[in-house]
Amino acid sequence: MDERRGYVPTKEEAMTNSEFKGIIRRAFTLNGFRYVSKNLRFDGSAASILIGLQKFEYGESYFINVGLYLRTLGDEVPAKVEHTHMYFRLERLFPEWSDAIIIGGQLSHHEQPDLAVHLARLIEDKCVPALVELANSLDRIRRVWKDGGLRSGFILKEARQLLSSEISSTTDSLPETL
Repeated sequence: MDERRGYVPTKEEAMTNSEFKGIIRRAFTLNGFRYVSKNLRFDGSAASILIGLQKFEYGESYFINVGLYLRTLGDEVPAKVEHTHMYFRLERLFPEWSDAIIIGGQLSHHEQPDLAVHLARLIEDKCVPALVELANSLDRIRRVWKDGGLRSGFILKEARQLLSSEISSTTDSLPETL
């Protein structure tokens, strides 16, 4: 049992939906995200990030959806990930960890709950820091966009136009993983 994450069932017990959601939610809330309208939210200076868990309709699996709401394009952050300016599945944003992210969301996998705990640590240690960096710099979001990141998802036309515009002269480095 990992004390920071709360109760984790043993391998002999099946992991429930609420146990999985709790483990994943804690991974984000321990790192500055807060629970708002059934989603997790982080408000940066350039963007708000919404995280939503989506249950796969044909099995015991979850997807982690990530939405970016760009402050330059609006003030009212929506309640749903799919209403943001851009949204993606977590494994598309971090392709180097896609297997761990996808398998970690499969509740029926024979190695649960260990996989969910591993996924939570990956989120805490790698994904959240990179997402927070993006949320705090429009130039950084633009650079990731221009380098081919942030392309494997839904992007509104106005977001695409904004990201395609000139990058300022600031020389921020890219998030290591995006």
